[in-house]
Amino acid sequence: MKDDYINRTPITVDEMIAVLEGRSTAAAPLEALRQFRLETHERKGEVLRAVLGDRSRGSALRHQVARDLALAEGPAAEGALVAALGDPDDLVTAGVLFGLGAVGGASAFGPVDRVDPAGLGPRTRRARRLARHLLAHRHDLAVSGEDPLEGAGTLPAPAEGQEIRLEAEEIGDLDARLHALSLEPQPAPLSGERLHPLHCGGVDMLALWSVDFESASSLGRLATGRAVPMILAAARHEEEDTFASHLVLTRPNDDESGFDIAVLASSGRRRYVGRGTVDGAEVRFQLAAAATRGTIPIEVVGTYDGATGELRFSRAVSGSRYAHGSTRPQVPPVRAA
Repeated sequence: MKDDYINRTPITVDEMIAVLEGRSTAAAPLEALRQFRLETHERKGEVLRAVLGDRSRGSALRHQVARDLALAEGPAAEGALVAALGDPDDLVTAGVLFGLGAVGGASAFGPVDRVDPAGLGPRTRRARRLARHLLAHRHDLAVSGEDPLEGAGTLPAPAEGQEIRLEAEEIGDLDARLHALSLEPQPAPLSGERLHPLHCGGVDMLALWSVDFESASSLGRLATGRAVPMILAAARHEEEDTFASHLVLTRPNDDESGFDIAVLASSGRRRYVGRGTVDGAEVRFQLAAAATRGTIPIEVVGTYDGATGELRFSRAVSGSRYAHGSTRPQVPPVRAA
């Protein structure tokens, strides 16, 4: 898939559509799709639906088209995505499942649930698991074994380990909606606000607030309803791109202004659990690693000030190497040509 992104020469919208419809070779199809993703066009949904339904087109292209259709149309894409669940291509099915998990209504859970995991490849099974979790969470469906927040507010005893240095800064150059739908690497920069690079030794992550929680006044909703308020994206500096690696899910708990937290990997596995409280424009939170193989053992305590955009960590403990810290919002650095 990566080879299709090498030539990033800009083309016109008409050329993008011609490439996607198979009438032009002005760019690789995936590159035309990458550029088309950032455009507003009256035929966008029509073009994407046609490519998704054309089984003569490449698997990687149609996989990403399914995600982009969800991004472009939101809940209105559900019908086309559900219809595409019958596609025999495993990679296309994975894209469709990601799209339905992100924008599908409660009615999408049944079709997703009926997809037989026994006939799926590992990647598509993970997409199905994540879609089930997201649909059940967003629509508060009573589905046995499908709530990753079950027990999330019960934290283990405080960790005894070495304090680590966990720093945050704020820049605004990525769109959480795009990352929520496209777990593949995406070129940067894009549009968006409230993005916090997290620097933990050699690991760089990007914490992106969802567009529904970018304002200080919106943070109170964390304590009143289920939400997916944040995306954690991993940065790949050499290639100048990022990809969403974790989704943060929340639901109100019994504490006043309180909520429970579960952090899911893109596989749908629960990696971290925690709880938080909202006090005006300030959110206080505590997270700890869940008992899941492959999870970095870490415990963090922090606050987020929605008025100033400051993300502060008062405690960060791991079996590894860093110590607590905080930063104020910063202007994004200019990358040298």
